[in-house]
Amino acid sequence: MTHTMNRIPFENNHFYHIYNRGVDKRSTFKNRGDMLRFIELLSAFNTNRSAPGGIRFTRRNQGSTLTNESLVVIHGFCLLENHFHILLEQKTEGGVSKFMQKVSTGYTMYFNKKYERSGALFQGRFKSKHVTSDGYLLRCLSYVVLNFKVHNNKKSGDHLYCSSHAENEVHSFISKKIIKQNFKSDKDFLLFANKQITDTKQLRSRLNLDL
Repeated sequence: MTHTMNRIPFENNHFYHIYNRGVDKRSTFKNRGDMLRFIELLSAFNTNRSAPGGIRFTRRNQGSTLTNESLVVIHGFCLLENHFHILLEQKTEGGVSKFMQKVSTGYTMYFNKKYERSGALFQGRFKSKHVTSDGYLLRCLSYVVLNFKVHNNKKSGDHLYCSSHAENEVHSFISKKIIKQNFKSDKDFLLFANKQITDTKQLRSRLNLDL
């Protein structure tokens, strides 16, 4: 994995694994409604235009399409109780930084108002890893979208999560480019992705990784 220092400009048409967690590992998503709000912001804020106000979640308003004003391409995400992972491809200069600033600020404002709190919600600026090879791109997408399995979260259990590629989840703003270029179907990708989880969990345990 190649670590990208956030002070170095991101490059257009390059892929980046973006992640962050709550201050002191506190919960950033208390329920599924919070997660749906964050997902809505991923779609609504992917533009050079000013951030829209008064957004209300509906399944239909997730259909943000890639345009000349799009900051990034979103290839996948996973939200867990106290952190998130996103795989982004930058499309405009400064796109990753602008996009994450808008999403993080917008969600923090929502969360603080809802739960009557103040101050930072996430642990500083988002973290990033530059994806520099095709092989790592496939492993990274697998790790991002199935991160709930890395943490042993189960949909029927007590753990809270939401993934762009979980069963019965539909998010029309998520790009399928990587999957279409490398697999015959979504099912084939998920078979591949699930095979990566065992090795990923072993590596995570060996290196004592939190994310």
